[in-house]
Amino acid sequence: MAKKGKGGNIYRRPTRPSHTSSSSSDLSSQQHLTGKSLPEDLIVEILCRTLAKSLVRFRCVCKSWLSLTHHPKFIDMHLKRNLSQNKRLVLHGFAPNLTARVMCLFHVDEPLVPLYELKRNYVRRSDYPDNFSFAEFFDEMEFCGSVNGIICLSHSQNEEGGRHVSWGSFAVLWNPAINRTKLVSLPPRKSLFDIWQMVSVGLGYDAANDDYKIIRLVSVAIPDVVGHIESRVEIYSSNKDCWKPVCNGAKINFYPRLPNCSFIVKGVPYWHNDKLGLGAFDPRTGMYKNIPYPRFVKNERTEVHPVNMMDKVSALVYSPGEIPNQMVDLYVLDSSGLWIKGITTGPIAGEALRMPQCLTTGEIVVEMWKGETSDYRSTFFYDPKTSHCSSKFVAFQSLWYQSYCHVESLVSVKGMEPFGNESKNKKKPWTKNRDKYLSEGFKLVLRFYEV
Repeated sequence: MAKKGKGGNIYRRPTRPSHTSSSSSDLSSQQHLTGKSLPEDLIVEILCRTLAKSLVRFRCVCKSWLSLTHHPKFIDMHLKRNLSQNKRLVLHGFAPNLTARVMCLFHVDEPLVPLYELKRNYVRRSDYPDNFSFAEFFDEMEFCGSVNGIICLSHSQNEEGGRHVSWGSFAVLWNPAINRTKLVSLPPRKSLFDIWQMVSVGLGYDAANDDYKIIRLVSVAIPDVVGHIESRVEIYSSNKDCWKPVCNGAKINFYPRLPNCSFIVKGVPYWHNDKLGLGAFDPRTGMYKNIPYPRFVKNERTEVHPVNMMDKVSALVYSPGEIPNQMVDLYVLDSSGLWIKGITTGPIAGEALRMPQCLTTGEIVVEMWKGETSDYRSTFFYDPKTSHCSSKFVAFQSLWYQSYCHVESLVSVKGMEPFGNESKNKKKPWTKNRDKYLSEGFKLVLRFYEV
């Protein structure tokens, strides 16, 4: 029995094992402490609960772990495990005092984690955009969505000498957890009636074909009709690596008011069109569908905030009566296209409110400020079921521009390259016979999951 130390601890520091002699009990103890003694189904379960960035580092443990963490079935298992309990947002905005343009990962119980930061005094190179650089691109990009850990960034025009002179050249698909990106060239301007100031981009996911899609709405002025604007839809397939006009470039009676989609539900991007309703675009076909808002919007003071709440298209209708009645009605869009009224919650105090986002677990992000300026803005989480407000948090106060629900994953899009090498020709990553390094136990676990 080990002697007690100064603190009364009966455990002692382990010593280096002797190479000359070892008792059977010592060998048994050492074998018990190795990873090989754990059942492989338990190892898979533990790794499924591990952060994606940690799994990337764990790939150097052994070839079997390297094969496992690259296997599509394991990536799907890890993704579904994280989606079920995700409380993360990706925020895009400016750091205090406009010192830097920043994209950060936010979690309810953790501080902000910068994903990329660009100082405002950054000097653009003379050969951009002909020679792609992520820094220069990031300085003028729009954040256009996040699906399964894949982030879409795009810009609609280039800037030169303080004025916009041409169409944007690039979009980027980026998974910051595995530090890989894919550069996508944007289609050129089709006609003089295309309005570059009103180009909008959204990210979609075609689950049937496991294909990540970029959907671009290009506003077009209609000749001989003053003030009338329609849009044509262009869709990019990451599997086929090409753009395709929807319905041969036919125009729809919808034009975007923001450069990015408002939110994404189950891979379908939605655009908010003031009080007129929502525009939804099928990521498989690119077909457009108009969704009018609930008829319970009664007056000019009523505000409608469409959101993704727990993977459902939802509308938060604020103050359906008058200003003193600061209640929020929650409506959910059912499978038949009808708005079903859910709970009414509140009151939420504050002279002005904005509800730009929801967590996938149901909490509403609320921005509140006093007076006409945003100098006294505060942000907090509100649980509509309990009417409880969480403690305030600081997230680019008050320069938070865009945000989406985001889950960290191992998902990779075809053609992705290591971050920073988007415009260089690199050797393809090791993929040949990768499964042959999987242990029999890992193969059995993955086969069971497939069934």
